[in-house]
Amino acid sequence: MVKVGDNKIERVVGRWKHPEEYWSSDLDKMYVEAFAHCYEAQFDSIRRANLRKYFPNAYERFEELLEGIHD
Repeated sequence: MVKVGDNKIERVVGRWKHPEEYWSSDLDKMYVEAFAHCYEAQFDSIRRANLRKYFPNAYERFEELLEGIHD
């Protein structure tokens, strides 16, 4: 668990987890990892469909970020 001020943030754990220092060294790591997973899902139709199904708001925001690259 990472503590930031008075707030406690649960550590992200998965099958391929980073060491705790990875997450605590920079609070933006979670956003970077989320972006990386969304980007990676673009190349796998099943993963992309699951991302849209289970995280529709995050996926919509990701698509907005990609569209902004072309502006």
